Amino acid sequence: MTEIDLAFAHHQAGRMREAEALYRQILAQQPEHADALHLLGVLALQAERFDEAMALLQQAITLKPRWAEAYNNLGLVLQAQGQRAEAIAAFRQALKADADLADAHTNLGLALLDEGKVEDALAALRQALRLRPGSADAHYNLGNALAARGSINEAISAFEQALTLDSRRKPHSSARSGSRPMTRKSTTTSASC
Repeated sequence: MTEIDLAFAHHQAGRMREAEALYRQILAQQPEHADALHLLGVLALQAERFDEAMALLQQAITLKPRWAEAYNNLGLVLQAQGQRAEAIAAFRQALKADADLADAHTNLGLALLDEGKVEDALAALRQALRLRPGSADAHYNLGNALAARGSINEAISAFEQALTLDSRRKPHSSARSGSRPMTRKSTTTSASC
């Protein structure tokens, strides 16, 4: 197991101190280790250290300019800082790099919904659903957007599908699904914490 794999395993298991120490150790030896920069950026995002997260993710993107997951995570940082237009641009950049990145479609849709751009949000959320048709979260998010548009019967149908797929989801919950950082994607694999 490589150092980055061990750090990532700690990260996924919620052992953030151990993960952070290993990411920093890797970067001390290899300052341009794109995966370590990205993952440490995600860890900083999860710890709500947004300035640090932004700097790390921007460094990773500089090293790998077409890294969809890094742009998606940068969008989450920007959104957390209230920079909606910049977040939307980052999510769009993620989709430019990988049009099949369902999380970027979801995050774009939710950001557009926050901006009151319901029809654009619906298009993004429908694409996320096409990419993950068995996802309760995708149906739930679509239901929220449909409700915002006033399409109550369609929204109810989407919520019912979400409940069918995930009996633990409460239809009256105000929690939104999505906006979760993606933590790792090498050239062959993808995973998230």
